[in-house]
Amino acid sequence: MSENRTKIRDAIAESLGGAYDCLRVWSAWGVGTMGPDDFTLVADSDERLDEITDAAMLAMGDAAPAVEPSAENQPLIDLLRETRAWFDTRGTLAARLDAMIEALEGNGGEAAAIHYPQCWDTTAYPTAQAALSEVYAAFKCTQCVVHGWRCFHCSEAFTDTESAALHFGKSERQNPICTVDAAEYRAMEQRMIRYNEEDSDMHRQIYGMQAKHATELRREEEKGYARGLADGQAVAAGDMTA
Repeated sequence: MSENRTKIRDAIAESLGGAYDCLRVWSAWGVGTMGPDDFTLVADSDERLDEITDAAMLAMGDAAPAVEPSAENQPLIDLLRETRAWFDTRGTLAARLDAMIEALEGNGGEAAAIHYPQCWDTTAYPTAQAALSEVYAAFKCTQCVVHGWRCFHCSEAFTDTESAALHFGKSERQNPICTVDAAEYRAMEQRMIRYNEEDSDMHRQIYGMQAKHATELRREEEKGYARGLADGQAVAAGDMTA
């Protein structure tokens, strides 16, 4: 630690005096569960003093000294750098990898690398491990599947034809199942129900055509019967005249 940094750090610690950090969220004040253990002296926390000192030095134009990655983080940094080399310089995944590498190089740990909890829904992901599990599930190496198919919508990979056909469909008229939303699915259900009940538009058209054909056939039969009756009456009248 440089002499200038040490002086700034000591001055900050002295100025803070009895200032405390609250470890609970602001809304906890209204619950009435706040206690002494929920507060800690800022001057007693090396991490907080370093953070404030870095901010003060950056504000003064004196950049904080570079932090060497810890031995614990270095293997993960090397792995992320190797993975990063497989991707283009642009793209969301590449940006995420860069952010993770930067955070780990600053010894922020895996939680800091994925911006937990600042950018996460802590109700759905109450712990850093839960958030990391989601990240690991979403990240799939493109080299893991030698033969198969990978969906570019959801990144799921398939190694057998049956599973791939179930996900992608068997023709170009079908959409991948991961892109079918609830409204479209319900609409398909209703169409299937109407078809099974023979009440679809097609069935109604068929029934209409059958009814029309039956009506026209009956009318033609009645016309034929009328003509035959008229002819019979004409013959009978001729015989009587003769």
